[in-house]
Amino acid sequence: MRILFALALTIALFTSCKKDNNDDTNQETPNPVTKNYFPLKIGNYWVYEQYKIDTLGVATSTNQIDSVIITRDTVINNNTYFVMEGRNYPFNGGNWGIVEISRDSSGYLVNPDGFILLAPNRIGDTLATRVQLYGGNDTMFILYGYMEQPTTPVTVQAGTFDVIDFKVSTVYYQPLPPGTTNPRYSHNMFAENVGRVLTSYFFSSSSNHFERRLIRYHVDIVCYPTKSSID
Repeated sequence: MRILFALALTIALFTSCKKDNNDDTNQETPNPVTKNYFPLKIGNYWVYEQYKIDTLGVATSTNQIDSVIITRDTVINNNTYFVMEGRNYPFNGGNWGIVEISRDSSGYLVNPDGFILLAPNRIGDTLATRVQLYGGNDTMFILYGYMEQPTTPVTVQAGTFDVIDFKVSTVYYQPLPPGTTNPRYSHNMFAENVGRVLTSYFFSSSSNHFERRLIRYHVDIVCYPTKSSID
């Protein structure tokens, strides 16, 4: 029986690659590069509309609107993280709850386990892998998460943006639904001074995939002093 696998909006649950966290326990000033691509400030929010994309690339709105808001911060292992809440449909039954907990760590966006969610300075690098077994011994799929910079802007309802992409390639070693390409891809696209503008996911039992497209947002940018201004 085919396992129903939803490739979520972040690779935090499957990655086997971790950032070395020995260098930033006492650092108070996050790297502004990552902050520019994912502004972490309480009150920032993003609103998305979901679309179903068929094998011909035809997008149909599901009329599902999801909001994500940074509601608070929290201290974990002496580091301050920002808590994002939303509905995250269809995961968690579409109920309101915590979607992500993350912080800037010397130029990386990481979760409390140290897993990398975004690395603007590592375009082209593979940051995560996972092997999923099927029936105990056979390989069902292998996931590869890596940073990519698309050559063309991405257009969503909120505007047209130059983006960087935490792209996940899923290579299957078991049969897929008719019309499904192999490997399959999902995306986590970030625009400077905006945040996530498009994310995608799919279910292994279906040849369709789904996209969350940004329709509006409110972002306050946190500015950090440069070394020269401090001196």
